[in-house]
Parts: sequence; C-alpha cells; structure tokens
Amino acid sequence: MKQEGLTLLELLIVMALLTILAGFSINWVRGAVKKQRIAKDIKLIFGTLQEARYQAFARKTTCGLVFGNSTFSSFELRCDSNADGSFTDDTYTLLQRTSLSTTFSTGRTKIGFSKEGFTHDNTTIHTVERDNLPEYSCIVVSMTRIKMGTWNVQDSECEIR
Repeated sequence: MKQEGLTLLELLIVMALLTILAGFSINWVRGAVKKQRIAKDIKLIFGTLQEARYQAFARKTTCGLVFGNSTFSSFELRCDSNADGSFTDDTYTLLQRTSLSTTFSTGRTKIGFSKEGFTHDNTTIHTVERDNLPEYSCIVVSMTRIKMGTWNVQDSECEIR
C-alpha cells in the first residue's frame, strides 16, 4: 500500500525556502520605503525653497531656510520682520517649521533670498544616505535657480536631472 503526502523533510525544505524568500522581500521593502522617504523629503525641501523665494519677492523682504547645522533633519522657513535684512536674528517671522524623515547635509546653515528673489547662498543639499538613492536625492541652489538631481556618492556632486 502506497502512502501519499509530505514527509517531514520535504515540509522543512519548503519552510526554509519560504523563509529565505520572505527575508529577501523584507529587505526589498525596507529599501523601497527608504528610497521613497528620501524622494519625499527632497521634494519637500525643494518646494520650501521655492516658497521662501516667493515669500521674499511677495513680502519685499529677506526670507529663507534655517537648518541650524550643516547636517539636518529639520528646518524653518523665516522672513525678516524689522527690515534689517536678517531672518536669523531675534526679530523674524516664522512661517513654517518642518521635520524630515531622513537626514540631509549642506555646506550652509541657512539659505536666504533677497526681496528680488535672488540668493548669494549658493550650495548643494544632499541626503547622507549612500546607497539605494531615488532619482531625486539632491538640490543645487544658485543665485537664480533651484534644481533637483541625483546625488553621485563617488564624485560627491549633484547630477542635475
């Protein structure tokens, strides 16, 4: 009489294969979530930089972003409130405080825009992550432009898209 069914060894092999596949899936999902967070945060910083430029132009005063440190995970959008040209002294109007889910780096602790919408705080903002980067993972700020790109870890530069 022939018995049908799975042996214990066959069942253990199938369970081991499923465990290995689940491990790969979990790592892939974690990487995808990290990539999505970086992309969301870089677009948020980009939009807030655009908003700072707009507010400076609309209010006819100096406005900008204050990071606090060159490595940051939060920032503030401020405007000058006493017409002295500074949005980092004790007299400023806080328009927005933002926390990010990832950490970024820049060569500056602030980026300001004049009432004409120009900046002299040329810099690059990029994620501190080194692998699995999304299409947009850095921002280049120049006197008249704000552009997003992909951070090239090997060359330490932002490749504009």
